[in-house]
Amino acid sequence: MDSSSRASTERPYPINGLLGLFLRVRWWGCRTHALTKWCRSSANASGPPAPDGHWIDPQASRAPKRFVRVTALAEFQYAPSAVSDVGVAVEDQRARVRLAGALAAEPHLRVQVGGSARALIAAGAANDLLVLHLQATDASELALVADVKREAPRLPIVAVCDSTDRRKARRVVDAGVDGLVFAGQVGSALAPTVAAVLAGQTAVPRALRATVQAPSLSFREKQILGMIVMGFTNAEIAARLVVAESTVKSHLTAAFRKLGVQSRSEAASLILDPNGSLGPGILAITGSD
Repeated sequence: MDSSSRASTERPYPINGLLGLFLRVRWWGCRTHALTKWCRSSANASGPPAPDGHWIDPQASRAPKRFVRVTALAEFQYAPSAVSDVGVAVEDQRARVRLAGALAAEPHLRVQVGGSARALIAAGAANDLLVLHLQATDASELALVADVKREAPRLPIVAVCDSTDRRKARRVVDAGVDGLVFAGQVGSALAPTVAAVLAGQTAVPRALRATVQAPSLSFREKQILGMIVMGFTNAEIAARLVVAESTVKSHLTAAFRKLGVQSRSEAASLILDPNGSLGPGILAITGSD
């Protein structure tokens, strides 16, 4: 075979050098462009696009199955599937008006107000959630919360507390409520808290965020707090641990901040409180310490 016939059977363009690279890139570009046009024409073959312009239905379209529905995130909004029965247990008439008014504008809530939590539960007015007004946040009201949780363990409870004391608020959370609102924030926070609890969340004021879980104390803080509970003074603790008294005070300051207390007596009361979530176990020293 001569050189002219051999040249006719080979590639019509050289594959080496810059010219070959340029031709290859052009060839692949043409294939990609053609494929894109085919995909668009196939996708539009089923008719006009959807009104939102975001998706192509693979069931109604003759396009390949690799075209799937992609819905804009803005379309997903929280919408309760049914009306929820919410009972509001409050004895004070003025507080009753405020609490009922804060929930009256919610279309997905059926609210019934009464003076007794047990009566509301028995009447079926609090099938989905109970809002409980706590005036003093004392032992009797905490016992009421515990009784309701024992009688209706699956019933979510949102407590509205007149007191803003952090120790009392922590005890309410420890008693088993699912949401807590301070009375001064009822107008802005009660309805969102109820919605969050109905959605399966626990909601407390931001100022109480640290009270939701037990504080993490260091080895030395546990030692010193244990001696505080036993009644030792700072000087006695320093002598027993062979440290400066200022070191003891520094560790106590850090421990008080973690516990949310301001004095030795408050710390001891919180740790020894039988109804609290801490208990003496918070002072246990483990191998990780």
